[in-house]
Amino acid sequence: MTRNRETKKTAGPTLLMVGPFPPPPMGPAVRNGLLADALQARGTRIIRVNTVNNRAKVFWELCTHLSRTRQLSVYLSVSRNGQLILFPVLYILARMFSNTGRFIFYPAAGSFYENVQSIAGPPRRIYISFLRHIHHVFVQTDGMRTKLLGILPACSVSRLPNPKPYRCETVTEFGPDVPMRDRRLLYLSRVRAAKGIEVLLEAMDHVRSALGVDVPLDIYGVLTDDYRDRFNSLVSRRPNVAYRGVLPANEQLVRTINSYYAMVFPTLCTGEGFPGVLADAALAGLPMIASDIAYNSEMVRDGDNGLLFTPGASEELAEKILMLLKDPELRNRMAARSLEGSAEYYMDTVVSRLEEKLKE
Repeated sequence: MTRNRETKKTAGPTLLMVGPFPPPPMGPAVRNGLLADALQARGTRIIRVNTVNNRAKVFWELCTHLSRTRQLSVYLSVSRNGQLILFPVLYILARMFSNTGRFIFYPAAGSFYENVQSIAGPPRRIYISFLRHIHHVFVQTDGMRTKLLGILPACSVSRLPNPKPYRCETVTEFGPDVPMRDRRLLYLSRVRAAKGIEVLLEAMDHVRSALGVDVPLDIYGVLTDDYRDRFNSLVSRRPNVAYRGVLPANEQLVRTINSYYAMVFPTLCTGEGFPGVLADAALAGLPMIASDIAYNSEMVRDGDNGLLFTPGASEELAEKILMLLKDPELRNRMAARSLEGSAEYYMDTVVSRLEEKLKE
């Protein structure tokens, strides 16, 4: 990673981007890295402060840049600890330096409202007053925006989905003559029980019993050591299931998943915010089968670009999978709708909206 460490005074507009940055393969880091690269390519001078570093280093870098760089706007995108601790610190530091421009807060994950509500007593009132005095808050879904406006009615809050830099131009269609063994299903997310992977494996058993044949399921995502043994044991008993490793966050991802029949996202996480994998599926022209949890229904419109099922209900999930497997025409129609609605996730769209707020 290349970090801009220059802190001398400059005459042009500059954006201080604070949050995690790659190489960690986590959602906020990937998003921040993509936005930083895109904004820089469009002429914005970017200074990155990586919050993956130790706190003392982060604090020193913030003070240095805020005190020495003129016309400096601030972008903060962090998860829970950063939202509760780093945001107030950065707000106070920014107010100390009169050369600070716009302050954009883009909380990661879907639990920002709940995080704010968890603050008790006077600290909560102080925190909310800070939020009311920054220029703009971005959240990833309309549901998050509605919740946040309930406690911040005077704030400027709008929806901004996670950006994705690549997309497919066409969908891969499947005809009725395509055998079941070639109607491959896709799982693309972290591989752990909380993401519903075991619910999906049980559902695939029901699918096999109903059809009398194996339908392939390919699993992509980070597999942590604490879950590896159990996962390998579960997969070893199912010859139609294969773990394929981790896909890079580049054009290879959409090219690879474009050939699948459908993507299944069975998460059990109530704190899901904007699942980037659903945007990946839409940009690749895939129909999506997702658990109806958190804000998934904003991205997966039941019966339009995909299907929803009750979280944890493996038999219901199997029914949804079978519905698509048995009806290629329905699958193709949902795939087309998925791709049509994916424009809002594309990088140019997201960066343009961010630039608008930085220039207001």
